[in-house]
Formats: sequence, structure tokens, C-alpha cells
Amino acid sequence: MLNLILNKAERKQLALDFLEKLRDGADNSCGNKYTLRFANSTNHFFEKRLIFRSTIKEKITNFTLENYHYGPTKDKDDYPGDVWEFGFNFRNQEIYIKFRIHKNYIKCFKLHRSKKKNIRYPFK
Repeated sequence: MLNLILNKAERKQLALDFLEKLRDGADNSCGNKYTLRFANSTNHFFEKRLIFRSTIKEKITNFTLENYHYGPTKDKDDYPGDVWEFGFNFRNQEIYIKFRIHKNYIKCFKLHRSKKKNIRYPFK
């Protein structure tokens, strides 16, 4: 996996670059280079917690390196693009979120409460 061959400084720079693209995609302004989409698989998260996608988009736009968990890696199901993993606290729960970036699309395809006791944040 790509993440294993990068040193910490390289991962940090790539994560910063991805965060810039993620913020661009989460912003609904016209003319953005990237578009953020939520996969149908994330619907359960929103329905169970009675929250709107816009609430999570707002959280995403405020992500920093401290939210970075892992990536970039290749998708385990061979979908094109790199996979990035982040985490954040929401309503006193640790939330795990996965994105895939391909061309000018960023797709949030996993969003759920963390099953791990502690998500590791290497830049926190």
C-alpha cells in the first residue's frame, strides 16, 4: 500500500494537499475544481443520528492535519483513486470517515462511529 512507502513528511504534505481539495469539494460555490459526494452507504449514519449532510460538510471544511488518520492507500476493492481516512469527535463520539478521490470527485464512502477504541492521529 502506498502509505507504507511514504515517510512522515511526505504523508504530511500529501495530506495537506488532500485537505485543500476536500475543502474545495465541500464548498458549494460555483467553479470549484472538486466535488464532494456522499455514497448511499452513508445514509444510515445520517438517518440514525437525525443530522443533515450539511452539518458533516461543515465539520469536514474545518478538518486539519490533526484529523488525519491514514492514507493515501489504494482501494481494497480496486476502485480507482486514493483512499484517505480521517476522524473527528461528534456529539461525544469518535467518528471515522473515509474518502476516495478520483479525477475531480471526492466521495465519502464510509462514515460511522469508530469501532476502534482509539483512532491514531499521527499529526496530533
